[in-house]
Amino acid sequence: MSGTSSSDDEEFERIVAGLELSVPEPEPLPDREPPAETPGAADPGDLLAQHGVFQPRWSDPVPPEEEDEWGDDDFVPPDPGPLPRGDRLTRLAWGALLGVPGLLFVLAISGAPVPGVVPALAVVGFVVALVVLLVRRGDHDRGEDPDHGAVL
Repeated sequence: MSGTSSSDDEEFERIVAGLELSVPEPEPLPDREPPAETPGAADPGDLLAQHGVFQPRWSDPVPPEEEDEWGDDDFVPPDPGPLPRGDRLTRLAWGALLGVPGLLFVLAISGAPVPGVVPALAVVGFVVALVVLLVRRGDHDRGEDPDHGAVL
């Protein structure tokens, strides 16, 4: 393996020798005056500008941001109306749909002995609740638009 590393080193030296490491002269900035020569009190921003680091290549100043003509404080949304209560069957179906997995989780974590009928009834209750909610959802008629996209 030592023969491989020396050939890698030689190859690296050959590549580095072929590189031309010259730094181009920075373009003078038209907007700035040259910084005053004060020994020991150099401003980092002036040094960066003097050497052309992180400076844009265009000479036009950035225009100030214009204020939005609509304004951000003009719109105040109306208070939302109360949520619909729903009927008793829908609330029961939602309770079963969300409660049955929670019940099965608690029973599994507690490690209590559970008769085989309880998980079977829980799965049946979950499926029935899901079917009830899907059937009651229905296919709402949204007009003549066959796309059924967003309705405003």
